[in-house]
Amino acid sequence: MRTGDPDGGDLKVDGTVFTANVRGYLPFERFQPYGLLGIGGMYARLRTAEAVGTVCTPGYWGWWCNGVYGKLDDSTDFVAKLGGGFDIYVTEHVAINLDATYMLPFDQLEELRYISFNWGAMFRF
Repeated sequence: MRTGDPDGGDLKVDGTVFTANVRGYLPFERFQPYGLLGIGGMYARLRTAEAVGTVCTPGYWGWWCNGVYGKLDDSTDFVAKLGGGFDIYVTEHVAINLDATYMLPFDQLEELRYISFNWGAMFRF
């Protein structure tokens, strides 16, 4: 992907990531740490941050107007996901989980590496 706007304006990256993951747990009782490994695909689009125009269309409640952005580049490539975390069981069926993952895109998207931190709760039947 190109890294600069020829006009010197602000840029924005929109994207989506889909991965299939495998978790490996350590066999503890209530505290269960795990490692995570995944592979998938990433799509990213580089565009202008400010609208370069407006398009209006008629709708049920009147006219509907949206900004039009200048697309500079887009790409799709493979991505690897590496991480780890833990589940803490509060009861037999309810757990709180925390994890951190590192996204490692390849080829044209390799500059879009990032780390995400997630937390949540789960109920197991």
